Amino acid sequence: TQELYRAAIAQFDSALSLSQDSTRFVYFAQIGKGRAYLALAQYDLAAVAVQGVPTNYAYQFAVNWRPNGGAGNLFANSATVADQQGGTGLPYRSSNDPRSASATWGNNSYGVPQYAPVAYGGAALASSTVITPITVANGIEARLIEAEAALKAGNAQWRAILNALRTDGTST
Repeated sequence: TQELYRAAIAQFDSALSLSQDSTRFVYFAQIGKGRAYLALAQYDLAAVAVQGVPTNYAYQFAVNWRPNGGAGNLFANSATVADQQGGTGLPYRSSNDPRSASATWGNNSYGVPQYAPVAYGGAALASSTVITPITVANGIEARLIEAEAALKAGNAQWRAILNALRTDGTST
């Protein structure tokens, strides 16, 4: 596992050096690198990695949830919330866990029911033109990484970061 995270850090370093002309991708790579350092319990490096990422930053991926394989739909036959895939997978749909709640949004081109996460529109996705932005990384996560590093370092600043995010979505 550690080898995987070290490889990810190297990939994010490459992305950072190649995308200096796009702050959108620079911030995304910084957050990814911070995540990898957190997973390696290198909290101080994680905090350094996300420095400068604005709290209001969001890297989003636009998903076109057209039912029945609408034209140009990347997920025409596969966009669905799984449930015990292969008999051993996690019960995302049947668990009744609100974090993985889903709603039927139509059938794919093979007639198989498709399920969309409620968090991204759920049943409203039956529309033929629903495009939902899904946030992959954001500046709030960068602040949380900084708070985690402060906590591990015994720096009371972690509380101020969390309180700022809790009250107005910004950080000190």
